[in-house]
Amino acid sequence: MTIKRKRMAAEKDPAVSDSIPSLRPGLEVIALPAEQNHTAWGLRDVWKLSQQLVAMSEDLLYVLQFFDGHHTAREICLKYLKKYQSLLLPEQLDSLVQALDEHYYLQNERFLARMEEVRDDYRRLGVRPAQHSGISYSDKPDQLRREMAAFEQPIQQSHSLVNRILNRPIHGLVVPHIDLRNGGSAYAHAYRYAAQSQPADLYVILGIAHQGLTTVFCPTILDFETALGTVQTDREVLAEIDRLTTRDYYQQEFLHLQEHSIEFQTVFLRYALNNNIKILPILCSFPHTLLSDTSRSDPALEYYREFMTALKTVLSSYAGRICYLASVDFSHVGPMYGDEHPPTQQDIARIEQHDRTIIACLQQHDVQGLLHLIADGDNPYHVCGFAALVPFLELLPPSRGDLLEYGSAQMDSQRSTVTFCSMIFS
Repeated sequence: MTIKRKRMAAEKDPAVSDSIPSLRPGLEVIALPAEQNHTAWGLRDVWKLSQQLVAMSEDLLYVLQFFDGHHTAREICLKYLKKYQSLLLPEQLDSLVQALDEHYYLQNERFLARMEEVRDDYRRLGVRPAQHSGISYSDKPDQLRREMAAFEQPIQQSHSLVNRILNRPIHGLVVPHIDLRNGGSAYAHAYRYAAQSQPADLYVILGIAHQGLTTVFCPTILDFETALGTVQTDREVLAEIDRLTTRDYYQQEFLHLQEHSIEFQTVFLRYALNNNIKILPILCSFPHTLLSDTSRSDPALEYYREFMTALKTVLSSYAGRICYLASVDFSHVGPMYGDEHPPTQQDIARIEQHDRTIIACLQQHDVQGLLHLIADGDNPYHVCGFAALVPFLELLPPSRGDLLEYGSAQMDSQRSTVTFCSMIFS
């Protein structure tokens, strides 16, 4: 099976051919320890194409906002002069550009070539290794099975739900992707019911790319290694999707290596079903505003439309049973997630109410309701899972959604909290 390459060239506005290149995506600004009362900043690569942090002073950090592909060096120096009433020497700007370019921080051909190189390295692994094995869960098969069994112990199943799904196919699952040590019972709740249903032939796993994507969706062709055995990716289905698309959805395929949202599901699938299942592993990432106005021209919107059209077309003719799986957490609140203050008990109560409205949207298959809920207040509770839940609802056939478990986990001493749930659609 071959996934064809669709090489993307670095975009550059011909009207400003002497402009400074844009900063590329996948970068993060962090504060560094102050030296001599001067604030220092660092720019680091969350995609890990480079391990090198680029340090700079606050005035150079100001300059970076003009690295957008539309400003020339002269224009940037004039912006600096207006802001600081002092000169930014051309050689200082050149030095910054060279440092950024050296570490693949600019949107240019050098960066694209580096992405392709890292993707090729990833594919040469042959199988996607279990990155969190031995950290979030045991890397010893017997011990891992004991851990999984312990997650199941407190579960009290609904007899009516068991009778409804017993040896019958289910259409979908919503499962957390929080660390198993924090949300193990919610995972186990969903997968115990899945084990009692008629197994699907293909599990379409929609995970979250926490470090972002330029392509909205990103599959991987690699199988997933677990301590309990390998979970096979359906490359034939991926090849069919690829034949129906014109864009390269594999540009950031290497991000599957560091992302946990699909890995955790493969561990439970292997434990609960323990058969020759196949998966379609797809990472998702887009801003919550992307689908608010579908009449506008937006490259990301075109990525979304093309991939979803191809995915629906291919899966509509799939001969076997399909189960759609959204690997998502809900709200992220507290200082760890950018909030100024720790959440109070009243905050947690409001967050739960918000989350349960999300759950109601899922049960009603209400995509627009979900989008409006997330957009209201500009996603105030940092619900990262919406990027998988929206396509999940678009793909899910008519079905009844049952909430199995709702939970939360405190992540630090400042009460930063993540919420999650597990659901089954039958």
